[in-house]
Amino acid sequence: MSTVKTYAIQAELSQAAYGTFLGKEIAATELTNSDTADMSFSQATAFIKKWQVADQYTDPVTGVSATVFEAKNGGAKYLAIRGTELEAKDILADGILASAIPPVINLQFIALQLKLNAWLDDPDVLQGQNFTVTGHSLGGYLAAAVKQSYAQATEAYLYNAPGVGGLLGNLADAVSSALGLNNVAPDSIWNLRGSEGFPLISGLGFQLGTSVSIQTEASSNNHSISLLTDALTVYSVYSQLAPNLNQEQLDKLIDAFGSTKDIGGSNGKTLESASMRCV
Repeated sequence: MSTVKTYAIQAELSQAAYGTFLGKEIAATELTNSDTADMSFSQATAFIKKWQVADQYTDPVTGVSATVFEAKNGGAKYLAIRGTELEAKDILADGILASAIPPVINLQFIALQLKLNAWLDDPDVLQGQNFTVTGHSLGGYLAAAVKQSYAQATEAYLYNAPGVGGLLGNLADAVSSALGLNNVAPDSIWNLRGSEGFPLISGLGFQLGTSVSIQTEASSNNHSISLLTDALTVYSVYSQLAPNLNQEQLDKLIDAFGSTKDIGGSNGKTLESASMRCV
């Protein structure tokens, strides 16, 4: 499987983690709600053909939520962690000048560890299995913490996750300290960030793991996981058509066929136009 295709799959799992599931089989409507996963109907339909839910947990106290997805073909398991419900404005107001983070962040990881330990003892979930972990936003921080804490976690994919140190270092350093991420090795941790604008969360400090910039469309919500998922879908199509191209070459090719900078302009060039030109 190509690297770009892997990025796209993990992004979609991160997006799907925002859904709330009633059982093992996923209903399309559980993914299309604009207040949750916010997938298109066609995207949701394609997703449920490939994936089912091994288990999902949402802690009623801290709000941390994680889902173990199972591939219908082969049964591989993937842990996807939902981004926290903290609003950007709350992070700014409560955190930038603080010497410590809101306790809910650390409590979320504690709650997640308790559930993950139970899953690792459950033969129907993760017992005896290695797994990949993925997460969006501050869920990406939790994904990195899982990767650092569990030998069974072989890879971590972070999407628009916060950095460590830098301009807003007090908050980011406190978060990293609380989650035990002060000495994160880049091996097997990928932090994918949208290129457009200055995403408030992913723009914080130095990046955890290996940072990968993905060309995304400009939007009023540049931090959104759906923007990254859409962009990576286009990348994946191009990488299959031209498998010898590296990341930089893909960026240039997509920029040549579609633009991220003139949405609403007269020429209407977007990442959609890039995908249409390759068919």
